[in-house]
Amino acid sequence: MPHSSGQACEHWVNYKKDIDLLKNLGFNTFRISISWGKVEPELGRFSENALAHYEDVCAYMVANGIKPVVTLHHYTHPCWFEDMGAFEREENIKYFVNFCEKVFVRLKNYVHLWFTCNTFSGYALAGYAKGMKPPFKKDLGLAIKVLKNLLESHVRVYHKLKCIEPAAQVGIYKNIFQLDPYPWGNFLKNPVDILYSCMGNYIANSSIYNFFKTGVFKVWILNKLSLKYKNKQAIGALDCIGLNYYSGAYVKNCKVINRPDCLPTQNAQYTIYPEGFYRALKSIDKELAKPLTKITKRDIPIYVTENGVASLTDSDRAFFYESYLGALSQAMQEGVDVRGYITWSLLDNYEWRSGYSVKYGICEVDRETQERKLKKGTEFLLRVVNNSN
Repeated sequence: MPHSSGQACEHWVNYKKDIDLLKNLGFNTFRISISWGKVEPELGRFSENALAHYEDVCAYMVANGIKPVVTLHHYTHPCWFEDMGAFEREENIKYFVNFCEKVFVRLKNYVHLWFTCNTFSGYALAGYAKGMKPPFKKDLGLAIKVLKNLLESHVRVYHKLKCIEPAAQVGIYKNIFQLDPYPWGNFLKNPVDILYSCMGNYIANSSIYNFFKTGVFKVWILNKLSLKYKNKQAIGALDCIGLNYYSGAYVKNCKVINRPDCLPTQNAQYTIYPEGFYRALKSIDKELAKPLTKITKRDIPIYVTENGVASLTDSDRAFFYESYLGALSQAMQEGVDVRGYITWSLLDNYEWRSGYSVKYGICEVDRETQERKLKKGTEFLLRVVNNSN
């Protein structure tokens, strides 16, 4: 059910205060997203005020020793683009490329890392197959088409930006949410649950990995859909991988359920599952980063770009950071090339599907006074951050 954002954390006007807070806490990187609707409120009309604002934000970050990590599409776009069919139509991709080029030229002297879309599957499957996010459609065939078009849009943006500045680091976000067949005891598993899990993991993960390794995107579901798309320019069309990870789940009788052996959180979909974080790091390294390093003859590092918890208690928050950062350390010791970690998020803010009831921030926000206050249970995270600098 959609929520009204109303008075939020107002980062747009409080960005200097928030960047000062980041600096004081010891962080050296901040991930932000660009609002396409603010930058290009009408087709072909770009707002100088919006572009100047984002330049001021990035310049203030750099002046304070904070590296900007910029997302060009984080689930939202202008109404005029939606009215045109958005990413349902491949012919609309050119408008996104044009927007990205405009922002890139303005901000390229400040930005450390560029990412195109905040997870291809998170937008396409949640918004077009599950109906859980805008535009709230439930059409699997359309979702796969949108997924293909998002991948194609990344490839076009990547090559456009690299033509402008070859040294720019342009990557993809990859969300991983493992689906495992439910163990019924004595290692018995329902064959249908195995098939459901494999299909879900293939669509959300392997089909995307294969596109960047082979230039072929292919999804086939018996009696439902068949799509095959080729673009050889997709092979190696990324410089880094941003991993977004929260949790995993079981499939039981073809229904996705929480892992009963893990701590619950405010988000009904997620439990605290550090082993899943380790698995995600290892799998994305094995299935995408290292193969692409071999294909392209250049390092393809991993950045953890989104990882956090809406915990029920302060002790759960402490356990989350201790266990997840422990899993990260283990993966790195085993050779996974992770160059950075960004927690989600600095502030309690508006969350998709849950409004303000699910709070991921390491700082709580009084939305009336706009006061920020660091939460308990973040002590271990801050020790790691400050010992790493």
